[in-house]
Amino acid sequence: MGRDVPVARLALLLLAAACLWGCAWRGPMPAATLGDLDPGPRVMAFDQAAWKLVAAQNLAERRNNDGRLHVAVELVNLSTSDLDVGVRVVFLDEQGRLISQASPWEVVVIAGSSMLLYDAACLDTRAQTYRVEIRTP
Repeated sequence: MGRDVPVARLALLLLAAACLWGCAWRGPMPAATLGDLDPGPRVMAFDQAAWKLVAAQNLAERRNNDGRLHVAVELVNLSTSDLDVGVRVVFLDEQGRLISQASPWEVVVIAGSSMLLYDAACLDTRAQTYRVEIRTP
């Protein structure tokens, strides 16, 4: 019986640590924003560092002359150090399903306290909406 008490305490400690970590980080979430952008599901940070260090602003979309959806977003490095950021745009149809396989992650370098314009166009005219995804490599 005396042996069970330390095991139970250890299990309780691990459970508490997991709960605290879960409260601090909840997985992919809208990126921090500046200006008048309401990211909703349009901009997602896939890790805690990206969520804290990268802001998305001035999200814009338009149709190219051939009907393809084109997306542009300004990514702002909120730190003073250069930052490598993985970014991609996932294009979706009117039901929110992937048009095709998600594009590969593109790593871009954003200088400290600077902004980078990132843009992408879908190769398929069926795209109705999109999601910009960011992460730190």
